[in-house]
Amino acid sequence: MVVWVRGKESTSCYLEALGPPQVVEHGDGTGTVTFGRGVGFLVGLFQDNDDAQIELSGIEDARRVRDLIATAQRPPR
Repeated sequence: MVVWVRGKESTSCYLEALGPPQVVEHGDGTGTVTFGRGVGFLVGLFQDNDDAQIELSGIEDARRVRDLIATAQRPPR
C-alpha cells in the first residue's frame, strides 16, 4: 500500500491499482518515483487532473525503490 499526502489530506492506494513505477534519479542517487496510469476510483480522482500525479519525492536509492515496487506489483506465481 502507498500513502501520499496533498496539503492536509492523505490518501492510500494498493500497489496493484497503480500504474508501473518510473524513476527520475539525481546524481546523488536520490530521486522521485512516479506511477503511470492506474485503475480504480481513488487513482482516477488524482489523475483526472492533468497536473496531478502520484509521486514519492526525495527518495534515497530511488532506482532500488522503483524496482522493489515493480516486484511487489507483480501477481504471485
